[in-house]
Amino acid sequence: MQVKFCGLRTMADVEAANRVHPDMAGFVFAHGSSRRIDARTAALLRSRLDPSIRAVGVFCDQDPAAIEELVKNGIIEMIQLHGQESEEMVRQLRRLAPVIRAFRIRSVLDLEAARKTRADMVLLDAGAGEGKTFDWSLTAGFDRPYMLAGGLTPENVRIAAALQPWGLDVSSGIETRGRKDPGKMQAFMEAAGCRRIPAPKREMVRQDGWARFLLLAASTATGNRRDRKGDSRK
Repeated sequence: MQVKFCGLRTMADVEAANRVHPDMAGFVFAHGSSRRIDARTAALLRSRLDPSIRAVGVFCDQDPAAIEELVKNGIIEMIQLHGQESEEMVRQLRRLAPVIRAFRIRSVLDLEAARKTRADMVLLDAGAGEGKTFDWSLTAGFDRPYMLAGGLTPENVRIAAALQPWGLDVSSGIETRGRKDPGKMQAFMEAAGCRRIPAPKREMVRQDGWARFLLLAASTATGNRRDRKGDSRK
């Protein structure tokens, strides 16, 4: 099971994440979020993040050109969408990097929309970083891999893991008074049964399931960007 720590904002957050080694780290660019950072801050944090931890940019109804710039500059490797983005936009962004699309789950109708999206991965959430859970029993029978988010904590993560999601996405549950808490980060990983030894090289990251696809997609996108740069110099 994969784990994503979302809303990293400081060097201390990154260093704490590096010590316990989640699979992904989220940088929030969505306007209005208390965890929002700008591109320059994200670039600095990315430079200190363990290279085997995948950097995810979190957006909400934002300019695709700005997202593309972050991918091209190597600041993020994956794109997470939380707004009303069209499926056409999802299709276009997938040309740049793997796309995770978030869905607020209130009924089985929301799950039907999640089932149909073209995004590479879906994230089933209760809201927008409000620290609340939804009725997890609704996920029974959901027939595509998903990440679970909303109200996850070190105290309830064992129950969440029993649902067998592909991944877990946590933010407020590893915070104390609005700041990332290294102790809660470690407790979350241990309670989820995901305690790991950090991998010094990206090639050493476990490459099963969707992770293998992400590695391939990211490397392909990087190669394409290099080709475009080479063409521009001719």
